[in-house]
Amino acid sequence: MFPDTLDPIPRKRHIRFMRLATTLAALALPVCAIAMTTDAASEYDETLLRIEYGAFCARETVGSTDAPGTAEGRIDLFDGMPSITWRTSTVPAAPNVSFGVKTKGVGGAAYAPVTITLTHPAFTNDGTTTQTYVTDLGGDDGSINAYSFDYPYEMVTGEWQFHATMGDQTLYRVTFNVVPPNALPAITNGCGGAFLS
Repeated sequence: MFPDTLDPIPRKRHIRFMRLATTLAALALPVCAIAMTTDAASEYDETLLRIEYGAFCARETVGSTDAPGTAEGRIDLFDGMPSITWRTSTVPAAPNVSFGVKTKGVGGAAYAPVTITLTHPAFTNDGTTTQTYVTDLGGDDGSINAYSFDYPYEMVTGEWQFHATMGDQTLYRVTFNVVPPNALPAITNGCGGAFLS
């Protein structure tokens, strides 16, 4: 769906942006054990990717692509790469707040196909706890996989986790703690707390 359609209900913003490098590094994944870098919220293979995670204000989208494993059946696309405004693993469950993981491939490497699995507490409308879609990661320009709160039923607090895999190989895993909006007023108010259409 494109933003100029006459849909009065805000759209889900599972965000994917990617300009592929001319060569994919799928065959470059080591067969042996991989040295994973970890901190309190993330785990990733620093020999393959550089990551940045946190929150930013939701942006208008320029289109979407089918993603049948998601709650809305699609992921929306941005024109350009959003900047992470707040580098944090704690984000408010508030309208117009997005959070996610930016990646750049070491040496410009790109990886495909990559499965993103997002796990979260149950949505209050239908009990959804897991969403998946296939994308590309890395490349010279980088990519972002993120989530935006659009509907009250999805603004559930607790642990939300992005897990990127290629085959049986974990590329990254980042865990966010989603809290009530009043717990992080700087982010909640910084994004206006209003829905985007």
